[in-house]
Amino acid sequence: MIGLLCLVLALYFFAGPRRYLSIWLLFFLATAGFQMIPVNWIVLPKAGVSKAYDWVLVFTAIAFFFQPRYFLQSPVWRHFRPYLVFGLLLVVLFCYSIFIRDIEIGVTVRVFRNFIIFIVLFLFVLLELPEFRKIFRGIVYATSLASLVYCLQPLLHTGLLNRITSDLPETAALGATRFYNVPVFVYPVVFFLFYSRHVFSIPFSRLLLCINLLAIVLTQHRNLLLAIALCYFLHLFLQNRMKLQHSLIYGLLGIGIFLGADAIMDKRLSKGVENISTLSLNTEDVRFNQVALSDLSTTRFRHLILAERFQYIMASETRATFGIGLMTDDSKKAKPLQFYIGIPDDDGNISQIANIDIAWASLLLQLGLPGTLLFCCLHLFLLYRFWPWRGDAVLQVGILYIVSLLITSLYGSTISMPYTTCLLMLFAAYYYQLTQEPTAKKSI
Repeated sequence: MIGLLCLVLALYFFAGPRRYLSIWLLFFLATAGFQMIPVNWIVLPKAGVSKAYDWVLVFTAIAFFFQPRYFLQSPVWRHFRPYLVFGLLLVVLFCYSIFIRDIEIGVTVRVFRNFIIFIVLFLFVLLELPEFRKIFRGIVYATSLASLVYCLQPLLHTGLLNRITSDLPETAALGATRFYNVPVFVYPVVFFLFYSRHVFSIPFSRLLLCINLLAIVLTQHRNLLLAIALCYFLHLFLQNRMKLQHSLIYGLLGIGIFLGADAIMDKRLSKGVENISTLSLNTEDVRFNQVALSDLSTTRFRHLILAERFQYIMASETRATFGIGLMTDDSKKAKPLQFYIGIPDDDGNISQIANIDIAWASLLLQLGLPGTLLFCCLHLFLLYRFWPWRGDAVLQVGILYIVSLLITSLYGSTISMPYTTCLLMLFAAYYYQLTQEPTAKKSI
């Protein structure tokens, strides 16, 4: 019922002068209350809302029904042509899945909705520039509160945040010291907090930065830590603060932090570096059915997941072009699949399609090679469009966010999640409105 109540409030605010509250509520819904509200309190399965972020699509559908002109703005489509191409490709894959592959309509719709959610861009471009900053500040405050809750979990040895797609099972969290339900917007929030509090008018920004950085350290997520470190150096570059003497100082400081964090994390960082250095990219002679999963490093495990799926789709021109269709593991069409590399469930069955370890494996299966390349190009397109406006602090954060997503996509699935797309579209809408300002200037 909370989800339905938030939807009604979002519609009410969207029709009035405080439209920014409506959009913030959409992010509240998309992340199941920024992971602080039980998912079961947000979803409404009997009404077809099985995921928290389904409410965003319900809101979009209602807006389209009453105001279809919002979605027919040709200047916006022209500005974001790659997304038009991606939308057309999704329609082709939708038809291919239902009429050629004979995949269940319900299954196809569930996958289709995860990708088509970029359509919220047409609602976001209706905002005024000051409203964007209010929404971003709201996301910073909410995520910082979630990060504080996350930091309490190792002390209490129990999970407190949900995973957006599901609640964290209490039995799985009891006695745990490492949790995987880190706030999903923690790194863009950290990027906002890199700036002084006067830039975004965020009180206690240094305290909030420490809370979010502590949450990141407690994840013991090596790739996430690397992404944050690299993006901080990129932040210094964008701020014209990266001089030679500063580079040496930050380099030595980075080495010291690496060694300290490595000691705290039981040598996880150095083991990760060792795994990468010994990784072999040659998989031609690998027999996937003979691989002992327990003997693999996490880096090698992810590499083999991607390699096995890539070899499978490339064995057929049709699969290479269209993938296996918009399907999930519970589809009847997924039963003939026999991938050997993946995370087993409680019964020992390997997940065939769903994958949280590396985003590109599932994308290859569902979108095919052209669709996956286009999905990657969408992010590069936004980088290309944001870069000339890098003098703007909000778009600097957008640049850092995209870079971090591309880095972590090799070790997770965040880049392909609907709530991630929603936040990217918020940055894209801000960029669009900035380009419409007559006084706005590009960076040299």
